[in-house]
Order: sequence, then C-alpha cells, then structure tokens
Amino acid sequence: MKHQALCLDSEIAGRFSLRPSILLIAGLLLTLLSGQTTAGSQQDSPLAYATVRDATPNAGAVAVIDTTDNQVLATVPVGPGPNGMAVTSDGKRGYVANYGTFPGPFAQATSLSNTVSVLQLVPLEHQNNEKDSPRPHVVATVTVGRGPLGVAVTPDNEEVYVTNFGQDSTLVPGAVEGNTVSVIRTSSNKVVATIPVGNLPAGVAIRPDGMQAYVTSRRMNQVWVIDTATHTVVDIIPVQTEPANVVFTPNGQRAYVTNFGSNSVSVIDTATGTVLPVPDGNAINVGVVPVGIKITPDGTRAYVVNVFSNNVSVIDTATNTVVATIFVALGPRAVAITPDGARAYVTNFLSNTISAIETATNTVEDVIPVSGGPNWVTITQ
Repeated sequence: MKHQALCLDSEIAGRFSLRPSILLIAGLLLTLLSGQTTAGSQQDSPLAYATVRDATPNAGAVAVIDTTDNQVLATVPVGPGPNGMAVTSDGKRGYVANYGTFPGPFAQATSLSNTVSVLQLVPLEHQNNEKDSPRPHVVATVTVGRGPLGVAVTPDNEEVYVTNFGQDSTLVPGAVEGNTVSVIRTSSNKVVATIPVGNLPAGVAIRPDGMQAYVTSRRMNQVWVIDTATHTVVDIIPVQTEPANVVFTPNGQRAYVTNFGSNSVSVIDTATGTVLPVPDGNAINVGVVPVGIKITPDGTRAYVVNVFSNNVSVIDTATNTVVATIFVALGPRAVAITPDGARAYVTNFLSNTISAIETATNTVEDVIPVSGGPNWVTITQ
C-alpha cells in the first residue's frame, strides 16, 4: 500500500523567531521528511486489469489485481464478451471493448456488441475492503462499430482508438467482417471519427510520439498506418498471414507484429514503413498461433503469447531471435509488463488463471485464479 504522505507547511517556521541553529536543524529535518514523502507517495506496485470474457452468460467483467501480492481486489461488470482494454497514462480511466455474447469458451460469438465501457478507476491506496471505499465503476458507454476488439489510448490521453473487428466470415457463415476504426474523444466520450481500414482489424497501437496509430488487418495480411492528427490512412504495410496484434519499442523506431496464421513476428522499421529482415528470414519464428505481445520498458525484449503452444516466446530485440520459452497454462492470450520490467502477466483463458512471470529468470513465480476466462490484460504505468 502507498505510504500516507507527511504534510509539512514550510510557512509555519517563518512565523516564529528561532535561533539560526534551530532553523538549520528544522531545515534538515524538513529536507529529510520531504524525501520520505516523495518516496512514500509513489505507488508501491501498479494495478493490473484483466478483462474476463464469460463472467456471466450475458456480460463480462474486469478483474482488478494488486501486483504487490497478486490478489484480486475487485471485479467490475462491463459489457458482453470484453476483449481489449487500455488505461490512460494517469491511471484514472479505462476503456474496454465489448465484443459480443459467447455461449461457451470454444464457441463463436452468437451476437456482436458495439460498445466500449468507460471505467472510472481507483488508485491502489484506495482499494480496500471498507464499505464506503471507492470502487472502479462504469461511468459511460460509447457506441462504436460491430465487434470492437482492440483498444489504444494516445499518449496525451485525448483520444482512444478502437478496432471494429466484426466477425470472421470463414468461421461464421454470413458474418460481416469489420473494416473500421472508431476514434473516441475522452473529454466527451463521443466518437469523433470513423476510419475505414482493411477487413478484420484486430490489434491497434499508438506510436510513442502519438503521431501515428498502427492497425493490423487480419484478413488482408497488412498493417494500416493512421495519421492521428488527420484521422486518415497514410500507409499500408504488408506483413505475414493474419496479423493479430502490434506493439512499438519505447523509442518508436520499431513495431513488432504477431502473425496469427504464420506463427511468426514481423519487425517493421517505422521510419521507412518496411519489414526488416531477421535471422529467421522475413519474420521471427515463434510458437503456434501468436496473439498477445508486449515489449519491456527498456526495449530489450519482446514477450509473445502463443495460444496453441501454451507458452511465451521471449525475443531479444537486439538480435531478433527467440532466447527463451516459458510454459504457462492452457489457452494463453495476452501479456502485460510492469513499468519496472520485473514481471510479465499472462492471461490463460482456458485455465481461468493469470501467470505472473519473473522476467529476470523467465520463470512463472505465481498463478492467480480468475474465473470466467481472463482475456486481455493491461497494467497502469
């Protein structure tokens, strides 16, 4: 828990006539206590938020996890079949894409949603068991396109990009594939732009400088590049089969794309908009059906979640080679990394758990039960 801040009013000392020596001691004490206050005001550990797809037959939820002790603090109801979630950089708001209604863990969605739940989040120090304690809760519901899947917030917290995936017509006869991205203005929680992209837009990420959004088109084997200032597509980058998610390195110079259908990860040079060659050829070979991906804060490693292999591939970004493989539980889907890079959290959808991985050793150090199918995970920064 965050230490309670010490409050000192420096003006009080000036109202008393004190000898210089006493003033010196008081100043030293003030400096010392101020240092303790600064350190104590920092949140000990960030919060992890995991979307839970099948929390109830007709609605999902978000599980709030204290990464200090890996305990679930709260479960917040949201819309049906939540998938992606993104949190503003100040940790105050969360945006959850409600994909649709699922009859079971192995079934396709029987109906698609078109909403994003906006959550008012609560800092760690207020998360306790008291009755009157504030709790995360939904403060708005925004209508977007059909089957929203991926979510990303711009670095300035002013806009949220949501991919409207629709439904895969090869899996569901008569399904309508999505082909748009909705842009939500956070000040009003209104959609201010709808951007046409390639069919089955799945993942979305905002470049660290906020100037571009990258969107994976699973059907068209491409990454669509959006200018965030004009809300227009400015480039289309071919990758490998069925790209699922995309993430940037901290300096924004590279983007890593998981290719769902070719068991690989493409590396894009963002300056040229071209796919870089790697030791494996055109893409890095990983496990079977890679979906989730996250890069450590120092940019040195990428953690790739392989759904059918039940493991995580660790990529050294300097060499673009796999340097470790971590086995988790059944049906892993997404990964998030703590701001200090010490731990990675992986959702295991079919096992109803989240694996906490120690990145220094690349071993699973804890398993957190989360019933209802944990789907996506994000961590406050």
